Amino acid sequence: MHYPPKVQLSKLVNSLKGVSLRRLRQEYDAHIRRHLWAATSGPAPTSPEAAAVRP
Repeated sequence: MHYPPKVQLSKLVNSLKGVSLRRLRQEYDAHIRRHLWAATSGPAPTSPEAAAVRP
């Protein structure tokens, strides 16, 4: 891969990560939504032990 020497490596990597994420979301959006984020929707479960720790 060739890139201009004035470009910071961290900015190049962030740009490549953004592009790859957009492409993955375009192709696998339904799969990602169904399998990765379905379990995280809704309020966090609370237990009596967790309530006892809170101030």
